Amino acid sequence: MTMEENTLHPARKLLLGQLIAYLLLAVAVVVGFESDLLEVGVCAEDVFVKYQVLMLMEVLTICFIPLALKMLGLSAVRRRLKADRVRGLVLFGSCRLAMIGVPLVANTILYYMSMSVAYGYMAIIGGLCFTFVYPSIGRCINETNIGE
Repeated sequence: MTMEENTLHPARKLLLGQLIAYLLLAVAVVVGFESDLLEVGVCAEDVFVKYQVLMLMEVLTICFIPLALKMLGLSAVRRRLKADRVRGLVLFGSCRLAMIGVPLVANTILYYMSMSVAYGYMAIIGGLCFTFVYPSIGRCINETNIGE
């Protein structure tokens, strides 16, 4: 293991733990609803509220995913990563994972509460996006060496 890998290894482990936590939380929600521990389709009957929540989640999902994927390429983020590589990676990596993971879990819950397939598709897209931000040691090194 090189010195660069040694310094970034704790940050990588933290980010990997967060990614796994989001995925496990989404799986726990699926298991809870599929095993009838939680009641499926209990969403309010107010059509206006359902529409508003759906539009909110669509906008959040559509905006957060590209921003999360591009985040470490922004100049302000690159400056912060140059100043403190490990702390910057943890801060922006955690933020990036949250921008994908929170809508993933929320869309999973909302899918089972409303049985609207739009939430299911957004949750699947969020889960697939985790493959593009998986915190491998090579990706951590590349992302902290931006602009060098």
